[in-house]
Amino acid sequence: MFADFDKLTIPTSAFITFETDDWKALALRFDSEKFIEAPGTILGQSKMCFKDASEPTDIIWENRHYSNMDYIKRQLLAFVVIFLVLTISFIIILCISNYAEKVRSVFPAIDCGGVDDMYSAEAYGEYAIDDYQYITDKEGRQADGTLQCYC
Repeated sequence: MFADFDKLTIPTSAFITFETDDWKALALRFDSEKFIEAPGTILGQSKMCFKDASEPTDIIWENRHYSNMDYIKRQLLAFVVIFLVLTISFIIILCISNYAEKVRSVFPAIDCGGVDDMYSAEAYGEYAIDDYQYITDKEGRQADGTLQCYC
């Protein structure tokens, strides 16, 4: 990464201000091919060439009035909002996971084939209602499986 550091950090362009328009015009007419032997015509490994600067009317000046502190404040606000959204999302996921674990402890996985064989078709509904009443009377009780299999 740092092997080409010196090569990449050598300045290859400059913004030059001339005292008069005549000097600017002379620089714009400069042809480095004709003066290749003249000292100062090569800047590092690049030949010198001059281009006219863009007019101030070509520059979009809309966002030039914001200071670095304004940008820092905006970034800080964005980080705070992102942190709050992530924290709220984490809390919601945690609550849903806790609720799912609570439901899983009341209604464990069960083989309904064995439960179906134990009860007759007409009594099955009554036993499912009894199972529902059993688990709703006191929180945390585990269902015996008739309610899960009946539904």
